[in-house]
Amino acid sequence: MTRKLLSVLALSVLFCLPVAAQQPAKAKPDAKKAAIEAPSRQKIFDIVWRTVRDNHYDPKMNGVNWVAVRAKYLPQAEKATDQAAFYGVLNAMLGELKQSHLGAIPPATLQETEEIGTSPTVPGETGESGLTAQWIEDLPVVARVAEMSAAREAGVRPGDVIVAINEKQIAPVLEKILAANPNPHPGEERVTVWATMDALLAGTVDKPYTLTVKDKTDAEKTLTITPRKSTAKVVTFGALPPIRTEIETKTLVGGIGYVRFSIFLVPLSNPVKEAIQGFAARKAPGIIIDLRGNRGGVGIMASGIAGTLTAKKMNIGTMKTRLFPQSFIAFPQEPVYKGKVVVLTDEGSISTSEIMAAGLQEAKRATVIGRQTAGMVLPSQVVLLPDGGRLQYVFADFRTPKGVFLEGRGVTPDVPVTLTRATLAASPSGDPILDAALNYLTTKETVNK
Repeated sequence: MTRKLLSVLALSVLFCLPVAAQQPAKAKPDAKKAAIEAPSRQKIFDIVWRTVRDNHYDPKMNGVNWVAVRAKYLPQAEKATDQAAFYGVLNAMLGELKQSHLGAIPPATLQETEEIGTSPTVPGETGESGLTAQWIEDLPVVARVAEMSAAREAGVRPGDVIVAINEKQIAPVLEKILAANPNPHPGEERVTVWATMDALLAGTVDKPYTLTVKDKTDAEKTLTITPRKSTAKVVTFGALPPIRTEIETKTLVGGIGYVRFSIFLVPLSNPVKEAIQGFAARKAPGIIIDLRGNRGGVGIMASGIAGTLTAKKMNIGTMKTRLFPQSFIAFPQEPVYKGKVVVLTDEGSISTSEIMAAGLQEAKRATVIGRQTAGMVLPSQVVLLPDGGRLQYVFADFRTPKGVFLEGRGVTPDVPVTLTRATLAASPSGDPILDAALNYLTTKETVNK
């Protein structure tokens, strides 16, 4: 069970891209086949080890003796009895560097959702329930329920505690996955729970599953959710599996503009910029850019989008490889929006989301409101391995214009919002973070600044 869930997290968190629930469930490799392929496992092991050695931004490998690491893990890789065990060894080796964006994903991804019964059996059938669950008060709590969603129609409400899915208790699942990382960096537990629940709750299109929750009175109830077909556009990017991309724009109370997008990939670049420039043309009194749950993507896109928010050239951070530094510069893109900007963040704001939030924050071009971001920021690349698996490896570090190293730290909001079951249940909108943003933008003190 633990291996399967780790595979979900590897795809959801290490890649910082929403691909976990999009892979078809596959059977475990045959033991005989695994034995025949043992020599190729050493070849793959060496490819992974050398790729990281040759491309990591720090030739000293963060002070880790990489030669000794190879000697430690190669015998374990050679003794691995199946594909899942072998990839477990690879990830344990990569874990010695204690950094994000390092991970090896097997070609046959085994998911916890297979046991729980929400996993799709055909590619492209991953559903959409409209649920976001987060680690709140040491419990998996419903943080947001999308309007007009299957979950909302089923009766799920913010503040509900998730007890079971298809009668399978969730607490033991989370305990095992959290125990697998005894020394998490600050906030990493929240990222782990969010990514796990995101994969488990998506479900399969038109295939009902039961969700047992405790409501605000601690009364337990079991609801039936029938995931719907997503309207998101599916795109491909490099060596990654198909990825969903979606954007939501709307005008909120008082004419405030709202933009939410799921990932930093090229197909969304122009739509996001056009949305912001549209609010500029309409002279919106404020704009909210919602980066909650945005797992990152193409780093340079952050500076492109930031260009719609600045009237002068602006540096939002610098990445540095072994060979040279490269700054992310935002150049003005007319019509520039010159009003108040709020960026919403949480533990699901990863990688490029953190780059953009921190850059705008340090430039005092935006106020960050919400929860601490993931602290998983290092630039990386993904390559295919000979057996069809994938390796994600780090090739650069990243620092803000003021020299802050965000890896393992994340972005601290200017206006932190503490979520509790009580505040979630009491919020009229069901979204205390959005409430805080609207309050910030509509108060007299803020408007007159």
